[in-house]
Amino acid sequence: MDDVIERLERIERLLAEQAAQPRYLDTRQASELTGIATVTLERWRVDGEGPPYVKLGRLVKYRTTDLHEFMGARLFGST
Repeated sequence: MDDVIERLERIERLLAEQAAQPRYLDTRQASELTGIATVTLERWRVDGEGPPYVKLGRLVKYRTTDLHEFMGARLFGST
């Protein structure tokens, strides 16, 4: 029973952390969240790679959900 309570508390913490994050991030913020260099994110945009992004005129924004999905899709257990 304690294990279930701990899991629920962990889920609540994770949800609170996600809610506290901005929904849309600029390139610098996306870099800080993912640990991917800003120049890499910029290059990926030019090359058509990397996480999806939103373009509003000259403004580039990344949705936090897309960044989390992009990182999660690259999760490995071994090399």
